[in-house]
Amino acid sequence: MADISIITKKHGGWHNDQLMEAATRKGLSAEFVTFDSFEDFMSKQDKLAPVVLWRASYMDIKTERSVAGRILLRDHIVMNRSLFTNPYIAHKFTQQKLIQNRRIENAIPTYRFKTQEQVLAAISQGTLVYPFIAKPNLGAQGKGVALIRSEADFTQLDKPIEEYVFQRFIRNTGDWRVIMVGAKPLGVMKRIAQSGSHLNNISQGATSALETDKNVLKKVIDIAVKASAVLGFQYCGIDVIRDEDTGEYYFLEANTAPQWNGKQGFQAVTGVNVADEIMELAAGFLQRGKTPTPELVKNYYIDALDTIGSKATHFAQRCWLWTQDEWARKYLDDTLESYIGTTKEAQSKRLHQIFNRRSEVKTSKRIEQRGGFYEVYPLLRKYNALLFKVLFAETIHGIDLRPIVAELMTDEAINELFHKLWRDKRAVAFLSTQAINFFYLVQYYYRNNERARAALPFDPSQLIELCDDFEMHLGDHTMDLSSRLSLEIYLLTHMVIGQSNFYARKVYDTNHRQAVEKTEAIIRDNYFTLTLDAKFEFLVAAALVGYQSDLAPVIMSEADASLAPIGNFVVDRHNEGNDRLRKMTLAQSEHRNVLYLMASTPFVRAHTKPVGPLDPVLPKKSTKLIVGRKTLVDFPSIDLTAIPARVDSGAYFSSIHAHQIKLVGEGAKQVLQFSLMDPSHPSYSNRILEVEDFSIVPIKNSSGVYQDRYLVRLPIIVQGKKFEELFTLADRKKMMFPVLLGRTALKRRFVIDVSRLTTHNQGRKA
Repeated sequence: MADISIITKKHGGWHNDQLMEAATRKGLSAEFVTFDSFEDFMSKQDKLAPVVLWRASYMDIKTERSVAGRILLRDHIVMNRSLFTNPYIAHKFTQQKLIQNRRIENAIPTYRFKTQEQVLAAISQGTLVYPFIAKPNLGAQGKGVALIRSEADFTQLDKPIEEYVFQRFIRNTGDWRVIMVGAKPLGVMKRIAQSGSHLNNISQGATSALETDKNVLKKVIDIAVKASAVLGFQYCGIDVIRDEDTGEYYFLEANTAPQWNGKQGFQAVTGVNVADEIMELAAGFLQRGKTPTPELVKNYYIDALDTIGSKATHFAQRCWLWTQDEWARKYLDDTLESYIGTTKEAQSKRLHQIFNRRSEVKTSKRIEQRGGFYEVYPLLRKYNALLFKVLFAETIHGIDLRPIVAELMTDEAINELFHKLWRDKRAVAFLSTQAINFFYLVQYYYRNNERARAALPFDPSQLIELCDDFEMHLGDHTMDLSSRLSLEIYLLTHMVIGQSNFYARKVYDTNHRQAVEKTEAIIRDNYFTLTLDAKFEFLVAAALVGYQSDLAPVIMSEADASLAPIGNFVVDRHNEGNDRLRKMTLAQSEHRNVLYLMASTPFVRAHTKPVGPLDPVLPKKSTKLIVGRKTLVDFPSIDLTAIPARVDSGAYFSSIHAHQIKLVGEGAKQVLQFSLMDPSHPSYSNRILEVEDFSIVPIKNSSGVYQDRYLVRLPIIVQGKKFEELFTLADRKKMMFPVLLGRTALKRRFVIDVSRLTTHNQGRKA
């Protein structure tokens, strides 16, 4: 069997030849496959390669292709999969509405009408204003696009009105084409229409040039990256246009089978071999399940460093500090000039630029109250930016920037801000990482100045106490539960990260270990409410204090099942709602992914000397109950009682017998339905349970084969102790015990006495 099947209408042609040659260079075996009909597809689909590159077919897109795609997606990685998950994704109207609905503000208002009379009515109402554009809803290469200046121009339209979309005309000096492959922009080409033409398509006679203006590139690439993520394309061409009257940039359209040939084509202009990039992406997909996920992620980001801007430095810094990776060391040395400068003059200029630049505060709509605190503490973010430069310049490059920073931040100003913010517990709760980072960065800044440090009211135990009454400090807020919990988690984890001098050393004191334990309790009780980012932050903090959490395998299993459909990087599949697609970009996912790499890799930083004497730890009297090899459990909220359970400390997850498991709904509104037990069990009630909070984790079955299972939270009573536990839903009909209690249920609650065959719940009513 081949590695990749290329679905095409014909086997020849320049683009197909390029793809086949690229596959050979990458060591992949490729084949061309044509489908003349759905019946033809069904006769060939079981012989297709693991990766399917879909370019074109003769199948009807509304019915045949849609059904074929759903069959393919069960067993294959399909490029471009969005053609099947949304059959209308290639339509201009659909694309603009998706971009608009996902809060990318650069969508062009787009309309559809059934008759010319409706178009004229829209003109009379001011919805459309002459001149405007009419373009086929499904089309490419500028074919059929008309500029409508008056009613007479409707004669240009050779299709029924309902097959067009209508947009206002944007006066421009050309547009830009960006080819995206696996969330990576391969380059930016400007296309300029012939004199007197409104069409910027190369196929319509336009000329092209490589775009080099940094300001233009930033705007165009930002739109292209977000648009391709929202539309879910593994590869595509994104067109962007700028309004010459307003200077605003707009998403124009996406092409699902972009061309890159010709003297004026993308490959000739940018020098990028597009076919090689497509096959490199396919090769990465083929490694899923064969190469450890962290290795896939790391290699993917290393290859994409030049496409993620300043995030590349953040990624390399953390990798160097955590693992001492040589590639990261080289990258940081090579980019030192742009990061901070290599001379005192350059460093001074860079720090002054940071201090003097206008600070734009962008706060999440979920935590709008933050904006008010940034107004109360306007220098906080600038001071943090400068203090981070001090820390990383010294811990990574051995450069002391304190003399320059002292020109911008006096000791008196630092002391005043520290005291004011330390007293303002509500501000600390809302600002979370910004406040905590400042407290610890100042400690590092004054690490050789005991007098200055002694003047600061810094006591980590008070931050722990703040979290004990965290809800009270937030006051009358309107944020959702996930945002509130994230604020508390990031406060606690950044206490540990700050104490480590931001990944430069391990942490040994009990205050910060307590911060980790409190974070673990929050995550355990609210697992499905929290983002992967927060969970990874916890694992990193746990590693810094040497704490082994039984949540680690649960979180890492969720990560392994959360690779992006468009590339080998981890996305948050369950916790970001409609924002999930918009944030499915390499740059916006960088922080999550570098935390994932750190959480999955031992901390090997050499500087691990204790920060102070260890506090004495007094033994606590055990309050754990005893269980034998099996026990009886109750599920009080669903009226299941006296259910036999096997106790298995070797299993990470608990498991429960379930059937009729299915997802209902679409997108972020999906819910999981299931029934517990089955008709053969005396306690079976045929009750359908429905939960919104669930995850998918890979579990190795008794045959040693990994299976994806749903993970849900259920209330349970064991030995009279009531708590909530994470259960995987499994078919345990052939098992002796319908319930298995794993390590997460047992830890800190029970002691297993293997000499006891069974135990009975204390306090159970007869």
